[in-house]
Amino acid sequence: FLERTKEVMQLLQPRVGVDILVYTPAEFERLARERAFVRDEIVGKGKVLYERGA
Repeated sequence: FLERTKEVMQLLQPRVGVDILVYTPAEFERLARERAFVRDEIVGKGKVLYERGA
């Protein structure tokens, strides 16, 4: 998780403060079960920037 997030931050080089979270589908499912508030924030306010096809 942290290494993927670091790679994306280096690629994007944002000029403003942003929260970039890079989860695999399995990681997100686990997060959704364990922390409903975080899941709701991500689903309600987050944006998928890239989704690899199966």
